[in-house]
Amino acid sequence: MSYALEVKQISYKIAGNQILEDVAFAVEEGNYVSIVGPNGAGKTSLVKIILGLNANYTGEVKIFGQNPEALQPKNIGYVPQLKTSDRNFPATVRELVANGLRGEWAWKITKSEAETVEKILCDTGLEDFCDTQISALSGGELQRTFLARAFARRPKILILDEPATGIDMKAIDDIEEIIAKFRLENHTTVLTITHDRNTAFNLSDKVLMLNHRVYAYDVPAKAFTDEIIRGVFGNIGHIGEMEHRNA
Repeated sequence: MSYALEVKQISYKIAGNQILEDVAFAVEEGNYVSIVGPNGAGKTSLVKIILGLNANYTGEVKIFGQNPEALQPKNIGYVPQLKTSDRNFPATVRELVANGLRGEWAWKITKSEAETVEKILCDTGLEDFCDTQISALSGGELQRTFLARAFARRPKILILDEPATGIDMKAIDDIEEIIAKFRLENHTTVLTITHDRNTAFNLSDKVLMLNHRVYAYDVPAKAFTDEIIRGVFGNIGHIGEMEHRNA
């Protein structure tokens, strides 16, 4: 069995507070895994450790058998939370996607790079926004732009931190469709933090139920039992931090 990601007994503290405790799971290549848990559960800290952005943890992370810092950047795509993105950064949609393709700010791009950027913009439904400043985009359009930027180098693993935050239901559906198409065409492994139960249940091969420690890592039907939800969120009637859209 070939794993895209292996997380082995990760523990992490901040100022003496236990953020993660003995977190362990493995993601098969091409799988879609959702990380679900309440605010403050350590989900973003875990993602940053996987990306090599958090240090001072114990345990081990392997991405395609390599340490995160040794992995070529082109093999991993990352889309941060929308609310952490600087909407006032003076760039157009085309420039931001070209930045993702080049891996650095591209003041001038080649004809081949321009063609690649155009295709990605079309694939993500942004062909009419090429020269639009990102400050003028809606939440859904901005999230698609960051997806396009992450797609630019056809990463082997795509990590998304709450991609549905701050956007409407139609935009969420559009983004889910774009991710599903990209994943299928490129056999990309997807790891996403989500508060949307429908997304996690319907799209995931496995769900990681996390609240500082792992409560379950299994197929959705086995991860979303009443007992596990109570353990993660406190009680079955108080899961306000988990959105549940009607199908």
